[in-house]
Amino acid sequence: QSAIPALRKALKDKDRRVRASAALALGSVSAGTPELQEELRRMLKDKDEDVRFAVSLALQRQKKSLEKAGESGK
Repeated sequence: QSAIPALRKALKDKDRRVRASAALALGSVSAGTPELQEELRRMLKDKDEDVRFAVSLALQRQKKSLEKAGESGK
């Protein structure tokens, strides 16, 4: 979890590639807290299409992660 704060900071970088990469990384390493999910949802309004696409993938990955966790808890 130590990378998460740095990745969250990278979501605000001026370079679109950094923002997109950070979003994808967050989608891969974390099921996401409600705050992080909200932060990613806000990024769906980013001016760059590639960033929006990366954010949507990250949110999908987090959703699948949460669903898997729910299934294993049954």
